[in-house]
Amino acid sequence: MLFRSLVKDPIVQIGAPVLREAAKAVPHKDIRSRKTLALIAKMKKILAREEYGVALAAPQVGSALRLFVEI
Repeated sequence: MLFRSLVKDPIVQIGAPVLREAAKAVPHKDIRSRKTLALIAKMKKILAREEYGVALAAPQVGSALRLFVEI
């Protein structure tokens, strides 16, 4: 992406409060909800753009949930 350096990195950086929170489990009933599926899609998109990334946890994108994606 030509302007990637101008766009704020969507990955939360050290010192962000969400990284210090205890992540909550995703309730079974919410696993296929639009909100959860949208978060998973967002995480996959972010991870695909990372040159050296192999996995991404929800807190790293600002959501204090026990959820991760991997390539």
